[in-house]
Amino acid sequence: DSPVETETREAKSISAERTFANDIGTEKDIDRELFNVACIVAHRLRRAGFLASCVSIFLKYKDFSVVQKQHQISQPTDITALILNEARKMVSEIWDGASPIRQIGLGVSRFTHEEGVQMSLFEDSRIEYYREWDRQYDQRKSKDEDPKMLAYEAGSQVADKD
Repeated sequence: DSPVETETREAKSISAERTFANDIGTEKDIDRELFNVACIVAHRLRRAGFLASCVSIFLKYKDFSVVQKQHQISQPTDITALILNEARKMVSEIWDGASPIRQIGLGVSRFTHEEGVQMSLFEDSRIEYYREWDRQYDQRKSKDEDPKMLAYEAGSQVADKD
């Protein structure tokens, strides 16, 4: 008997995960997959016009146990490299360095809009390089995006499933 809500709400989080056909267990493989999901998440974040101030990760082991961690970052960002670096720190804190991993996930939350962020006096000297890398990534990615998938993602963000 409740009314149908037709108003769209902004996403509260954006995430991506990868499940592997074969468990991975080397630092190099885990870092490669973490990079892949960070690229997806940061691209979605930029496309939505948000900056995030919280990064979270989870690792699922072959016995299906899960470890997770999140970290508040000092300056909201949509830059892939900064999100990835936070995720790398957390992986080093929660992964034992030997147990094979079945699935990895990365998410961002606590959004703000771009225009509401103050610039830092102590920005990373490579920040312009990172921004240019992201711009080129987004440009390549947008050429390959399926409009039907974009519509699906927009709908799933409304439902907070992204």
